[in-house]
Amino acid sequence: MVTGMGRAGGVEFTDPDLLAGTRPSRRTEVWALGATIHRALTGVGLYGELPEGQPLLAIRRLLSHRPQVHPGLPPADAALVHDCIADADARLATAADVADRLAQLGRAAAA
Repeated sequence: MVTGMGRAGGVEFTDPDLLAGTRPSRRTEVWALGATIHRALTGVGLYGELPEGQPLLAIRRLLSHRPQVHPGLPPADAALVHDCIADADARLATAADVADRLAQLGRAAAA
């Protein structure tokens, strides 16, 4: 028996394809990584602030709007997020691919 839906804001890390019925995969996890990276770097979600306490409205926003990468992100960071949240076939394939890109960004920042 389901007694609750959890925090409405948590759906911002869910690949919209999952909400539309796609099976979980490595690529759906990559989408979640991209959403997490975006939140960590910008302090906002890909869909802005979702309505707290109203999970159905939050899900509706995810299904009816495209995610928006914050315009203030540096180009290389924005490119990584875009590559994580791209349509499934264009998306980075695995978390290891995301880790490689993060390592490249770290090396470039240190240089």
